[in-house]
Amino acid sequence: MGAALKTRRTVRTAAELAESLLERRNPAVARRLTAKERTVELAAAGVFLLVAAVMGATAAPEPVTTATLLVLSYALVRRVRFQLGTGLIRPTQIVFVPMLFLTPAAAVPLLVTLGGVLGELPDLLRRRAHPERLAVVIADGWYAIGPALAVALFDQQTTLAVLLIALVAQFACDLGASSAREYFGARILPSELLPVLALIYLMDATLAPIGFLAVLASEIYENAYLLAIAPAALLGLIARERSERIARELELERAFRRSTRALDARANDVRRQAGRVQSGDAEPEDRPALERVLLATTVEALRADSGRLSEIDEHGLLHTRLAIGDLAPALELAELALGSPQANALAIGVGHSHVLAVMRAESPFSAVERDLLEHLAAQAAVTLENLRLEELMRRKEAELRAILEGVADGIAAEDLEGHLVFVNAAAARLLNGADSLGAALGIAPTLLPGRHVFEGEQPDPLVVKHAHRWSRVKAGPVLEGEHPRLAISVVEDITELKQAEEAQRFLSEISRVLAGSLQLDRTLPEVARLAAAHFGGVCVIELDERPATGAGTGDPALTLPLHDGALHLGGRVDHATAGELALRIGAAVENARLYRQREAIAHTLQQSLLPRELPEIPGLDSAALYRPAGEINEVGGDFYDLFPIGRGEWFAVIGDVCGKGAEAAAVTALARYTIRAAVIRHHSPANVLRWLNEAMLRQHAGRFVTLACARIQLRDEVTVTVACGGHPPPRVLRATGLVETLGANGTIVGLLPKIEATDRTARLAAGDALVLYTDGLTEARAPHVMTPGQLDNAVAGARRLSARGIVEHLSTQVPDPLRDDLALLAIRVQPLE
Repeated sequence: MGAALKTRRTVRTAAELAESLLERRNPAVARRLTAKERTVELAAAGVFLLVAAVMGATAAPEPVTTATLLVLSYALVRRVRFQLGTGLIRPTQIVFVPMLFLTPAAAVPLLVTLGGVLGELPDLLRRRAHPERLAVVIADGWYAIGPALAVALFDQQTTLAVLLIALVAQFACDLGASSAREYFGARILPSELLPVLALIYLMDATLAPIGFLAVLASEIYENAYLLAIAPAALLGLIARERSERIARELELERAFRRSTRALDARANDVRRQAGRVQSGDAEPEDRPALERVLLATTVEALRADSGRLSEIDEHGLLHTRLAIGDLAPALELAELALGSPQANALAIGVGHSHVLAVMRAESPFSAVERDLLEHLAAQAAVTLENLRLEELMRRKEAELRAILEGVADGIAAEDLEGHLVFVNAAAARLLNGADSLGAALGIAPTLLPGRHVFEGEQPDPLVVKHAHRWSRVKAGPVLEGEHPRLAISVVEDITELKQAEEAQRFLSEISRVLAGSLQLDRTLPEVARLAAAHFGGVCVIELDERPATGAGTGDPALTLPLHDGALHLGGRVDHATAGELALRIGAAVENARLYRQREAIAHTLQQSLLPRELPEIPGLDSAALYRPAGEINEVGGDFYDLFPIGRGEWFAVIGDVCGKGAEAAAVTALARYTIRAAVIRHHSPANVLRWLNEAMLRQHAGRFVTLACARIQLRDEVTVTVACGGHPPPRVLRATGLVETLGANGTIVGLLPKIEATDRTARLAAGDALVLYTDGLTEARAPHVMTPGQLDNAVAGARRLSARGIVEHLSTQVPDPLRDDLALLAIRVQPLE
């Protein structure tokens, strides 16, 4: 765990350093190089081209097609760029690795350079990059020198070991070249660059296996290395999204910084204004009196003959507020030429709302007097602004109080000692004379969110139930500096919401109880108990066909009709909830009635499809068992039959019709009576099945059936002939305990024009038994199905039992509840006395 945390911290530190370098260098395709960078990059590119040319001269002839496709792929992949630090991450590794192994390694640096230049051409042609960037592209190819030499040294063996050696050589060569270029070109220290390069090498090491798999695939399928372009395309989409996000984040950051500086300046101004307001008199000043003092002081200080104070309206027009002395036209001229002396008159703005004008007949105002007038105007502007702010504060306070008084939720302000310093009308009604919120809500004050506010916490809302009402209490601080001075608590009445939640929860529980069973004797008492507890009173459910069911105490206050009955409720009854309860009880009663009718019909129909009792056969003991799956409300598809077909001959059949319900019952009846008619004409059970198949196709039965038929002949010995139509073959239980399979599965009946059915004959000795069954026995524990061996062991366990004992023993092998209907038929030769 420690190593994993350390690794995550290292990666996070490297990413943060990369982002800081990104901010310093602002890398982009279009950025011009500085003079020093240009010199370094040209030198690095020149030396690289010299080394690459020498290596290329020693390379074997190129496979032109492969080299061309790889260069083009490299150019495309190089267009995928992830901005990081002072450079870009490009997923070229998925093409570079196939280059190393599928082309002469010594020529790879030249191929890399060619692919890089091709990849840069679109930006050059669209003038998004300066041609000097080609020097950077070529110099970036240094990383190919090391791995090319390594792969060439090992004669381009396609092994994982060679790949790992090539990666180490690549990272070492690139580390040296990149560190030198960044240090000499931009004075970025290797220690700063190393974490960034580590991220690049991590990505290269991650992508290298993809390229290596492409190499291995190319040994089987030519040009399989081109599949590497698919992950490159995906990385391209990711890179584009990240580049757009980086650009957007940088712009947002610059805008944020500008906004922050503006907000800081505005906050300082607001703090200064607030300080001036707080330092004023406790009693608010009278504006007309203040204006009179201002004008009189100015006229007296300047020894003016007359003066006038005017107010600027929203349209920029002047309206006289006060005047002293003779109102000569010179004052009007001075006001129009604000700030410029006009004869013996002078006017100056007092803030943005007033204009102060003065006039003297004897001599014009001197420069010193003009400065004095500006100083007085500035002081007056501050005073008037303070007064405006005080008036605004009083008005806002009155508006806020009016708003708070009109809020339906209770709002209370508490100080550090827990004293209430403000409550609105709703809170006053909630308190109802109590001295604290805790006393009004019936809980300890320390549990309220307001007390946690003073501890520096951000408390979660608290839901409280009091006097059959529900309230949610939220609290927030009023700060004085960094410390809370007051706690504002908002008490919201959520009684209707909680009542609705409880009603829904109650109705959901009622639905669960009613859906749990269709036996009203079990569900209605529980419903009455829940309703009485929910309403806090009494609940009585009356049905005409059964005694009343009730719970709770008190007298009913509301009666609602039910189908053939009534619902009586008492207590705190909500009419909407009571109506919904009555609807659900009525629906449950109606469903139970319909279920009983359906169950009775299904039981009657099912009994009509099975023999009421098996016939007595001299010398044979027979028994049958039928168990339907689930509640008996639908006719099952399993059936059996045993009937005589002549002197000393009997016919036994067991079958399983696809599905349940009325359609399955119709097919069951068709099968039974068709078989009884067919045995008169056909001696072979297989022919009987074929006859039945034709009849079902003619009748368009729409369902198939699986059957096992047995013809039993009683002569000097008992002979059994069996044929199966898609049904599990019967078992012969010998008196010795040996179990034998009799018959073959054959083809299901009722779907195909022709079916496969084969007769199999066996002799039964005294004590032997023929056992017929449906798949309700073998598939009872599905998906685990009985194997033939397991079935034989189960049958063998009934050795020496009567026919009744055999079917009862096999029925115990099936767990409850049944997954499917179960039918069993056993015919046993009576043992000799």
